[in-house]
Amino acid sequence: MADTDKPLLIKRYASRRLYNTETSDYVTLEDIAGFIRQGREVQIVDLKTGDDLTRQYLLQIVAEHESKGESVLPVDVLTDLVPTYAPGMQAGVPQFLP
Repeated sequence: MADTDKPLLIKRYASRRLYNTETSDYVTLEDIAGFIRQGREVQIVDLKTGDDLTRQYLLQIVAEHESKGESVLPVDVLTDLVPTYAPGMQAGVPQFLP
């Protein structure tokens, strides 16, 4: 049985396939979104380098849903986020978060 207190470790192989280390299965972005909807924390790492890719993949999941018309984030919120990527502006981001 999986220890749900620990993040679910997903490894990305050189082929870009994503591997669930708990079930020994390959997974899709939609599978990962489902784990998160079920309350699981996930961590996605590159198998070769060990780099944490979680943020990159979470943003990709959001972008895919937004592009399919499943808009949750209003345009004004997205517009307000763009300037925060300027040097020195990252400290202001927490004010947007609940």
